[in-house]
This record gives sequence, structure tokens and C-alpha cells, in this order.
Amino acid sequence: MTTLVDYICPDYTLMIKPHSKDRWQNYGRIFPDAKLIEKSFPSELLPFTADGELELALTASSTSIRGVAEFAKRSYYFTMEIETHRDRIDDMYVAVEVLKEIGIKDGVCVRNINETQIINFLDNSGIKTDGEEILIDSGISKQCNTDVSDYRLALCLNLGNVLNFNPKNNIDTLFIISADIIPREGSLAQEKRILIFAYCNDGKTAEKLLTLKMARKLKYTKAEINISCKKAENESFDRLTAKLMRDLEWEEN
Repeated sequence: MTTLVDYICPDYTLMIKPHSKDRWQNYGRIFPDAKLIEKSFPSELLPFTADGELELALTASSTSIRGVAEFAKRSYYFTMEIETHRDRIDDMYVAVEVLKEIGIKDGVCVRNINETQIINFLDNSGIKTDGEEILIDSGISKQCNTDVSDYRLALCLNLGNVLNFNPKNNIDTLFIISADIIPREGSLAQEKRILIFAYCNDGKTAEKLLTLKMARKLKYTKAEINISCKKAENESFDRLTAKLMRDLEWEEN
């Protein structure tokens, strides 16, 4: 939950209502500057605890947000999949932050991904899913790679994309975006590296990718994310593919 707050509403004044069955989390310690509401308080009455209209209603997977959403300017529900595939949220956040940083505001389409979750991130960043110039894809089959070079920019979030790299795609148009999650003292987050493969056929967009350097501090998660991008080269691409293959063999064994 801390990561979701850091990703969606890091600078907001927080009001938090724990789930009625939540007995273990100390929300006062995790969110020391938040207004805590008793977990027994009816969710339907939450809008009346705030002065004025709510800016945002956010939940990981609770359906009780339905009673609050109509009183908020925006509301985001991340579906039950967040419980089983929590790591995909990190990939989506990084992808959307990259789009925002290089000035993409519209023309985005998505596929092979949890649409509710990715559209939440896009909407929160003011990016419209109203075209087919920019692709966000989390598929892993070779079929998913047959058309990625047709887009102005295609972000492939699943590492399976590189294992199924299609030879018809020109490696000269391939960029590797890396995002390092670095926990600070007291954090429960794990150190890890996220890789996103970007196929780019637009010169100006490619220039922005090559100069990409971003840092995001995650206040409540007690971590930071450093994001950068480099152009793929045959040698480094082959090394990466070999490493991924070894990792997959290790996991299977």
C-alpha cells in the first residue's frame, strides 16, 4: 500500500480508513502525517469526514471505494490482481513516468496488460489513451513483437519480449530503460532492477530517451527509484538474453 500511495498521490493530504478485518498494520507509524479513520467507520460515510470535495479516492483492491468514488474528483481501484502480481505495478509506474518525462501526452494504446491498472497510472499523469502512436505491451510471445517497430514508440514491459526478440525488428531502434529500486534504512522494499525495452522510430523521441535520467523518492516506502536509458547494442543485447535464459533455467530447477 505504501508504494501505491507513493506512486499515485505522494504529495496529498492523506485520510486512511483500514479494512475492517485489518488487525496488524500500524498505519499511524507508516503514514505519520495522515488522518486515520476507525476501521469500524462505515465506508459510505467517508465523504462526510472531509472538508470539501475529495481530490482522489484510492484503494488497492477494496470494492468499498464504489461508495466514495462519486464524491471524489478521481478514483482508482487496482483490482484483485495487485494481490497476486504486485511487481507489475512497479513496471507500469516506471513506464508511465518515462512517457511523462519525455513529453508524451496522448496517442497511447495498451495491450496484454491489466488495463484498469495501467489506465489508472496514465490518467493520473494526464496521458490519454486515444490513439495508436505509442504502445505499452506486456506480452511475451513472438507474435507480440511482430509489429512493435511500427509504432513511434513501443514500451515492452515483460522480459519475455527480449527472449522472443523477432529478427525482423531492427536492433538499431531498440533502447533499454533500467530502473533501480534502492531501499533506505527501515524500508521493507527489496532492491531490484526493472528493465523495459523500448522500440523507437522517431528521431526526437530517441534523443529524449538517450538523455533520460530520473530520480523519484518514495517517501512512505522509504526507497528511491533511479531511471536511465541506453541504446541496445548487439553485444550487450546478447549478454542480456543469455543472462535471462540462465535466470529462467535457475528458476525452473
